[in-house]
Amino acid sequence: MANLKGFSHIDEAADREISINTEMDNTISVLSHEIKARSAEIVKHYGKIAGFFGNPGLICQAFLNILLNALHSKDDNIIVTIKTEQHGNNAVISIADNGKGI
Repeated sequence: MANLKGFSHIDEAADREISINTEMDNTISVLSHEIKARSAEIVKHYGKIAGFFGNPGLICQAFLNILLNALHSKDDNIIVTIKTEQHGNNAVISIADNGKGI
């Protein structure tokens, strides 16, 4: 229940300073059952990213949708690779899977 509460940010103000890496980890925690059920491997290459102001609930929802899509990309032996990095003032998030694509 704590994972879901952290993911939804229900008790927090809508906009605040957020950490991309922390929010990604919150989303992965919520998906842990799905990850295990699909025998998926999550490979994380997190870089140091400055915090930024935004709505953590919305960013987690976006991560959830992208990761679910990756987890459903094939039936088994799924590898999802997540890379985060800072390029100047921009945060760059790359999510790739070994599925067959669209």
